[in-house]
Amino acid sequence: MEAKAAVEMKQYSRLMRLISPNYRDSTGMTYMDLENAIQSYMKDRDLLAKIDVIAMTVYVRRNTSVADLRLQVTLTVGERNYTFKPSSLTIFLQKELMRWRIITVEGWQRILDELTNYGFVY
Repeated sequence: MEAKAAVEMKQYSRLMRLISPNYRDSTGMTYMDLENAIQSYMKDRDLLAKIDVIAMTVYVRRNTSVADLRLQVTLTVGERNYTFKPSSLTIFLQKELMRWRIITVEGWQRILDELTNYGFVY
């Protein structure tokens, strides 16, 4: 929920503190790739994101956890809104220096496919 708020309010530092430097997902995206994508989003004054969490289940086991989410994303570009089909994300976290950090996210790739359908370039 903290990442959701940071994305919506475009709070770069707050969001990056939540992501592990060891981040890597199944597409090969690393922390550096993610950082570049987040910086691009944060700098674009015409682009805003609204994320509605429809459902969330969190499993915790010692120093690792998994959050399964169902969410709806709406992007606003200027005065146009683009609402995407509800999507499922799985977020894997681990405890690093007494703080939960995201080490990988799966499912976001489907949202990117929809972006292409709307004509967004990423």
